[in-house]
Amino acid sequence: MKPNISSINSEVIIEQVDDNFVILKPSNGAYIVLSQTGSLIWKLLADGIDASNIPSHLATTHQVSEEEAQLDLDAFLAELTQRGFLLHA
Repeated sequence: MKPNISSINSEVIIEQVDDNFVILKPSNGAYIVLSQTGSLIWKLLADGIDASNIPSHLATTHQVSEEEAQLDLDAFLAELTQRGFLLHA
């Protein structure tokens, strides 16, 4: 199931540590340390790239199929949405 993402939650605080992002939601203390790939996805979303365009980008930069990239992206976005870092449309 593809999550319908509208935006990054404006409540979150984002810090970059080396090539990774740490995302914190102060209201409940939730945080996540993103991998390099997760950080790239977050940056693309923050730059206004539609989530539907991310799998093709990942396929070219990470040498995976678009189908595999889509499955991984869906799981990643679902987790971020469930934890309140991203908002539903």
